[in-house]
Amino acid sequence: MNYTLYIGNKNYSTWSMRPWVVMRYFDIPFNEKLVKFDSFNDDSLFKKTMFSVSKYGTVPILIDEDLVISDSLAICEYLAEKHHDLALWPADPKKRAIARSLVAKMHSGFQAIRTYLPMNIEAEFPQIGQIILRDHLEVKKEIMFLDDLLSSLLTSKKIKL
Repeated sequence: MNYTLYIGNKNYSTWSMRPWVVMRYFDIPFNEKLVKFDSFNDDSLFKKTMFSVSKYGTVPILIDEDLVISDSLAICEYLAEKHHDLALWPADPKKRAIARSLVAKMHSGFQAIRTYLPMNIEAEFPQIGQIILRDHLEVKKEIMFLDDLLSSLLTSKKIKL
Protein backbone atom coordinates (compact mmCIF):
# COMPACT_ATOMS: atom_id res chain seq x y z
CA MET A 1 0.00 0.00 0.00
CA ASN A 2 1.25 3.39 -0.95
CA TYR A 3 -1.14 5.97 0.44
CA THR A 4 -1.03 9.68 -0.31
CA LEU A 5 -3.05 11.94 1.94
CA TYR A 6 -3.86 15.46 0.76
CA ILE A 7 -4.59 17.78 3.65
CA GLY A 8 -5.01 21.48 4.31
CA ASN A 9 -3.77 23.58 7.17
CA LYS A 10 -3.09 21.52 10.31
CA ASN A 11 -3.92 24.46 12.54
CA TYR A 12 -7.40 25.17 11.19
CA SER A 13 -8.70 22.14 9.28
CA THR A 14 -10.32 19.55 11.54
CA TRP A 15 -11.41 17.71 8.40
CA SER A 16 -7.80 17.29 7.30
CA MET A 17 -6.55 16.35 10.72
CA ARG A 18 -8.96 13.46 11.31
CA PRO A 19 -7.46 10.94 8.88
CA TRP A 20 -3.97 12.36 9.47
CA VAL A 21 -4.26 11.64 13.21
CA VAL A 22 -5.68 8.16 12.60
CA MET A 23 -2.88 7.27 10.21
CA ARG A 24 -0.18 8.64 12.50
CA TYR A 25 -1.66 7.04 15.63
CA PHE A 26 -1.93 3.60 14.01
CA ASP A 27 1.44 3.92 12.21
CA ILE A 28 -0.12 3.56 8.77
CA PRO A 29 2.55 4.75 6.35
CA PHE A 30 1.54 7.55 3.98
CA ASN A 31 2.89 10.40 1.93
CA GLU A 32 1.57 13.72 3.13
CA LYS A 33 0.67 16.42 0.61
CA LEU A 34 -0.02 19.69 2.37
CA VAL A 35 -2.04 22.02 0.14
CA LYS A 36 -2.06 25.54 1.51
CA PHE A 37 -5.33 27.40 1.72
CA ASP A 38 -4.85 30.55 -0.33
CA SER A 39 -8.50 30.95 -1.25
CA PHE A 40 -11.52 28.80 -1.90
CA ASN A 41 -12.31 30.48 -5.23
CA ASP A 42 -12.28 28.11 -8.20
CA ASP A 43 -9.25 29.90 -9.68
CA SER A 44 -7.17 29.70 -6.47
CA LEU A 45 -4.04 27.57 -6.31
CA PHE A 46 -5.69 25.45 -3.60
CA LYS A 47 -8.76 24.68 -5.75
CA LYS A 48 -6.72 24.14 -8.91
CA THR A 49 -4.47 21.70 -7.06
CA MET A 50 -7.35 19.83 -5.46
CA PHE A 51 -9.45 19.70 -8.65
CA SER A 52 -6.45 18.10 -10.36
CA VAL A 53 -6.62 15.34 -7.74
CA SER A 54 -10.37 14.96 -7.22
CA LYS A 55 -13.69 16.14 -8.61
CA TYR A 56 -14.55 17.41 -5.14
CA GLY A 57 -11.80 20.00 -4.98
CA THR A 58 -11.59 19.65 -1.20
CA VAL A 59 -9.39 18.16 1.48
CA PRO A 60 -8.82 15.61 2.82
CA ILE A 61 -8.31 13.24 -0.07
CA LEU A 62 -6.70 9.82 0.26
CA ILE A 63 -5.16 8.23 -2.81
CA ASP A 64 -4.60 4.47 -2.79
CA GLU A 65 -3.18 3.56 -6.19
CA ASP A 66 -6.03 4.40 -8.61
CA LEU A 67 -8.64 4.94 -5.87
CA VAL A 68 -9.50 8.49 -4.76
CA ILE A 69 -11.38 8.80 -1.48
CA SER A 70 -12.83 12.06 -0.24
CA ASP A 71 -14.22 12.98 3.20
CA SER A 72 -12.53 12.28 6.51
CA LEU A 73 -15.09 9.71 7.67
CA ALA A 74 -15.03 7.79 4.38
CA ILE A 75 -11.22 7.76 4.52
CA CYS A 76 -11.18 6.42 8.07
CA GLU A 77 -13.80 3.76 7.24
CA TYR A 78 -11.70 2.66 4.27
CA LEU A 79 -8.58 2.45 6.44
CA ALA A 80 -10.48 0.39 9.02
CA GLU A 81 -11.50 -2.07 6.30
CA LYS A 82 -7.98 -2.28 4.86
CA HIS A 83 -6.28 -2.64 8.26
CA HIS A 84 -8.40 -5.06 10.32
CA ASP A 85 -5.37 -5.95 12.40
CA LEU A 86 -5.14 -2.39 13.78
CA ALA A 87 -8.62 -2.34 15.37
CA LEU A 88 -9.59 1.16 14.30
CA TRP A 89 -13.10 0.18 15.44
CA PRO A 90 -13.93 -1.93 18.50
CA ALA A 91 -14.33 -5.65 17.74
CA ASP A 92 -17.54 -5.97 19.76
CA PRO A 93 -20.54 -5.07 17.55
CA LYS A 94 -22.32 -3.08 20.29
CA LYS A 95 -19.23 -1.08 21.15
CA ARG A 96 -18.55 -0.55 17.44
CA ALA A 97 -22.11 0.75 16.96
CA ILE A 98 -21.63 3.17 19.86
CA ALA A 99 -18.28 4.32 18.47
CA ARG A 100 -19.80 4.86 15.03
CA SER A 101 -22.68 6.83 16.55
CA LEU A 102 -20.20 9.09 18.33
CA VAL A 103 -18.11 9.57 15.21
CA ALA A 104 -21.19 10.37 13.12
CA LYS A 105 -22.30 12.96 15.68
CA MET A 106 -18.83 14.51 15.76
CA HIS A 107 -18.66 14.42 11.96
CA SER A 108 -21.94 16.18 11.25
CA GLY A 109 -23.19 17.66 14.50
CA PHE A 110 -22.33 20.41 16.94
CA GLN A 111 -23.17 23.21 14.54
CA ALA A 112 -22.97 25.93 17.19
CA ILE A 113 -19.49 24.82 18.28
CA ARG A 114 -18.39 24.74 14.63
CA THR A 115 -19.81 28.20 14.02
CA TYR A 116 -18.55 30.02 17.09
CA LEU A 117 -15.50 27.99 18.15
CA PRO A 118 -13.63 27.05 14.97
CA MET A 119 -10.42 25.07 15.29
CA ASN A 120 -7.28 27.08 15.96
CA ILE A 121 -4.76 24.90 17.77
CA GLU A 122 -2.15 27.62 18.17
CA ALA A 123 -4.36 30.32 19.69
CA GLU A 124 -5.61 31.04 23.18
CA PHE A 125 -8.58 33.35 23.50
CA PRO A 126 -10.05 32.78 26.97
CA GLN A 127 -11.86 36.13 27.05
CA ILE A 128 -13.45 35.54 23.65
CA GLY A 129 -14.46 32.03 24.73
CA GLN A 130 -16.14 33.44 27.83
CA ILE A 131 -18.04 35.98 25.71
CA ILE A 132 -19.15 33.28 23.27
CA LEU A 133 -20.38 31.07 26.12
CA ARG A 134 -22.18 34.03 27.65
CA ASP A 135 -23.82 35.24 24.45
CA HIS A 136 -24.51 31.94 22.68
CA LEU A 137 -26.36 29.53 24.94
CA GLU A 138 -26.48 26.93 22.14
CA VAL A 139 -22.66 26.62 22.29
CA LYS A 140 -22.74 26.05 26.03
CA LYS A 141 -25.51 23.45 25.63
CA GLU A 142 -23.51 21.55 23.01
CA ILE A 143 -20.38 21.59 25.19
CA MET A 144 -22.37 20.38 28.19
CA PHE A 145 -23.99 17.64 26.09
CA LEU A 146 -20.62 16.52 24.75
CA ASP A 147 -19.06 16.55 28.21
CA ASP A 148 -21.95 14.55 29.66
CA LEU A 149 -21.90 12.08 26.78
CA LEU A 150 -18.18 11.40 26.94
CA SER A 151 -18.17 11.28 30.74
CA SER A 152 -20.99 8.73 30.72
CA LEU A 153 -19.02 6.53 28.33
CA LEU A 154 -16.06 6.56 30.68
CA THR A 155 -18.03 5.81 33.83
CA SER A 156 -20.98 3.63 32.87
CA LYS A 157 -21.61 0.25 31.31
CA LYS A 158 -25.08 1.26 30.14
CA ILE A 159 -24.82 3.63 27.24
CA LYS A 160 -27.72 5.60 25.85
CA LEU A 161 -27.14 7.53 22.65
